[in-house]
Amino acid sequence: MNLNPFYLILTGQISSPIYMYHLPESVSEGILLLGSASGAKLDADLPDYKKAKFQAIVRSNNFQSGYDLAKQVMSIFKEIKSYSDDVAFIHFIQPLHDPIAFPSSKGNFTEFSVNFETVYVEH
Repeated sequence: MNLNPFYLILTGQISSPIYMYHLPESVSEGILLLGSASGAKLDADLPDYKKAKFQAIVRSNNFQSGYDLAKQVMSIFKEIKSYSDDVAFIHFIQPLHDPIAFPSSKGNFTEFSVNFETVYVEH
């Protein structure tokens, strides 16, 4: 799954750094976008349409600011009713649950996870 369109949607709307596939341990506040290990499902009835899940992980050194940032990511993606760029046409992005907090990571940071579902066509 190409996460570039999702990265571009967040860029300019979020002040925290955004990463794809890897969030360095040294980063105290940031957002990581991860594609599903199962990949995108292909639609037999609608050629080129793909249905996929991806994950946003938010790291912060403060519980409340991390939670607020995760909710902001959810809100930005949820507003997408149609998005198109040179890479893909995204029909929708839907968060599947509220942010889930994980125990402190190395460096004593709090991380939140939100899973999303999307339908898109790659150009």
